[in-house]
Amino acid sequence: MKMELVFGRINEDGNVEIFENTGERATRLDAHVYPVNSAKSARFEHPNGITLTKEDADRIGIEIED
Repeated sequence: MKMELVFGRINEDGNVEIFENTGERATRLDAHVYPVNSAKSARFEHPNGITLTKEDADRIGIEIED
């Protein structure tokens, strides 16, 4: 999924949950990052959704909602 088709929201842990513009959780991203607590790249399917560190989300250009 392209970065302009997703956005992020900071959760209570300070990490960024990634959502598609439809409001559904993003389960795959075309980016070289690893979701929090995962040994699989975001390029693989993550059925429960993708959560990134704030640093990774910033680095790959995810827009974070206030």
